[in-house]
Amino acid sequence: MKTVANKAAESKAIKVLAKEFVQKNRTNSVTKLDCKNILKVAGIKQTLYEDLFAAINILRDKLRTKLAATCAKALVPKIAAAKAVAVIALTITESSARINYSKKEALIALEAAGLKKSLVKDLIAKVRKDEEKIISDCALATYYECYRAPEAGHGNERVVLVSEPHLIGVSQDQSMVWDMYRGSYKGWGATVTDTKISLSINYMERVFAHNIDEVDGLMTLDASPLPAPEGFKLFDAKWLVQERGYKTSVVSGFIAINASGKGYHADTAVKAIKGLLKKVDSEVAAKEWTLLFSSNSIEKLAAQLPKNAVVKLSDARAIGACEYGIKSWCASTSLDYEKGRAPILDVIGAYQAHPRIEARAAIIHALRSHRSLLKLAA
Repeated sequence: MKTVANKAAESKAIKVLAKEFVQKNRTNSVTKLDCKNILKVAGIKQTLYEDLFAAINILRDKLRTKLAATCAKALVPKIAAAKAVAVIALTITESSARINYSKKEALIALEAAGLKKSLVKDLIAKVRKDEEKIISDCALATYYECYRAPEAGHGNERVVLVSEPHLIGVSQDQSMVWDMYRGSYKGWGATVTDTKISLSINYMERVFAHNIDEVDGLMTLDASPLPAPEGFKLFDAKWLVQERGYKTSVVSGFIAINASGKGYHADTAVKAIKGLLKKVDSEVAAKEWTLLFSSNSIEKLAAQLPKNAVVKLSDARAIGACEYGIKSWCASTSLDYEKGRAPILDVIGAYQAHPRIEARAAIIHALRSHRSLLKLAA
């Protein structure tokens, strides 16, 4: 029969072996077979392996708890600094100072907040990250407003920022996915269209600040201001146009804007200015019919039209709509641009689904060509 002294000696020996093992093996796992071997080497009865196994795990639990507390204590100042940096960055992103935020400005902000200068890289990185999110949110909101996009699960739209002007644009990948559908549609292929929009890291300064992120239903990707006649703004720009399906393409050219925010796209600066002048003149000339169109329902006017009434591309051009805008709107509404005309009822329906000022003006111009409606304007 074991004496109390024997039990105490065995317990002490077990604790010593457990401590030695944990010190040498902080991460290595231990098994009960390992415990038997340890006891055998130490010349202690192997029947005590359960006690050794338990002692090793107790020590390891204590060690993990101690390490966790130490790490938490060490992280406190880092977490506090990160929160302070985030607060400064938030203040910056709410102002125009976030654009091209410099190291000098970051150091001044840190000093004013009583923070270490060593946080300068963290602050600049945080400001840039916030800036990227702002650009992405603004750009995607404009994209969804102007162009078709696949429903959830059938594609993804994302924005990436680039520093080289030639990289600004859009790229799209289309693929077939065969495991998307379930039930009776299982095994059917689903078309997935992923869109990547590449914008300048200075997009907010180059585009958004000029309020030209969307001009006549077209999304501006990049723009450089040019000298322009008094009362106008002129930009060398890139923009997107809608193609068939979900496809969009990039066009390079010029955008003219007047003081009231009217815009015109063209392939030369002179055409942009002239096109805008013509567009504004056409809108003034159509004022009477614009009021008529507003005061009478579309259905009421349409009911009085001849069955063969159409809206032509020439109507859209006559009111000053730019060719890029016409093509993009036709693609958005599935109207055939190549035919050069469409039944006025179809165009009105397309306008109701995708209202654009130019489309409305083209319909008004077409209405004016039907003399039978002139009595309504009296």
